[in-house]
Amino acid sequence: MAATQIALTRARGMGGLPHLVEPAVGWRALERLFGRLNLPVAVLAEPDMAMPLEVMVDLFEDASREVGDHAFGLRVGQAMTFADYGMWGRYLGSAPTLVMALVRAGQTIWIHQSGARMGMRQQQKHTIFYYARQSNRRGSPGMQHADHVIWPMITVVREFLGPTWMPDWVEVDYPSGTGAQALEDRLGVPVLFSRPGIGVAIPSNLLRYANQRPIGIEKHVSRAELLAKYAGDHGESFGRMVRATVSLRLLDGKTDIDGTARMLGISIRKLQRSLDAEGISYRHLVEQGRCKRAIALLQEHSDSVTAIALSLGYEEPGNFTRAFRRWTGQTPNAFRELPNAGSPYRGPDIGLQADYVGP
Repeated sequence: MAATQIALTRARGMGGLPHLVEPAVGWRALERLFGRLNLPVAVLAEPDMAMPLEVMVDLFEDASREVGDHAFGLRVGQAMTFADYGMWGRYLGSAPTLVMALVRAGQTIWIHQSGARMGMRQQQKHTIFYYARQSNRRGSPGMQHADHVIWPMITVVREFLGPTWMPDWVEVDYPSGTGAQALEDRLGVPVLFSRPGIGVAIPSNLLRYANQRPIGIEKHVSRAELLAKYAGDHGESFGRMVRATVSLRLLDGKTDIDGTARMLGISIRKLQRSLDAEGISYRHLVEQGRCKRAIALLQEHSDSVTAIALSLGYEEPGNFTRAFRRWTGQTPNAFRELPNAGSPYRGPDIGLQADYVGP
């Protein structure tokens, strides 16, 4: 059976989306927006959390309709900085020259999003800095999500060519239609539609320019540091994709297999068969996710054991205590009292590892 590939992206990729939605329509509307996609609002406090890319794309499209703004994606992207992309963004910003930053982006895009490609393509006297996302969508791949990527790509180049630089043209992966002229008007440059990806055109003779605003030594990120943090995320097994989605849904205490299958856009049967092909059970992934989440909550929060048990989907706190003892050899309260309880803890060998994001 062919492997099922589902792209994942980090939650930090939504940038300031919530901050544009809430003032326009209110917090309750933002909660409903997330609820329609079965997306936990708590993910806003977990920027490194992985989520299915298709859910992120739907979030941008639905948010645009909610606030009634065809330029919503552009507005989100225009407010994004290197800081929004965390350690990965700082790694790109630590490059000595523009061409090295673009090379770094292509080599490490998997840290931010799986299944995507990022790199450079030559076109006569220009170099196209492009991003091609994986999509299983029918029809348009998602205009608002595509538009929100444009400005961060421009921002990368501006770090080297100055704050007023603009590309000679922009490319997007969706067809021309309503709002096409408005997009060109807002960017002030020509836009080419139905291209293989999102891209910005850079005169090739500018690629060797040095960083105009080098990141301070305290924020500088080396390749070794980046890979040390995210090396466990590299790979595209189906089990990793399901594990990441289980971890995401646990933020709402939900573990049902039908909800996970819906979020991944596949049937329960396909989910189970794909896991079986890798020798993994769904129940085991839920156990992994609950153990990892429980350890984090005990280390980082002062919530009662009962509250933590309920947040993880346990109806009886005693069931959680017994499960935690099985995972770690300690009761939750005893674990919390350990001298190193505030330090990262990997737990016993039940397969705990960082959620996969592929970039």
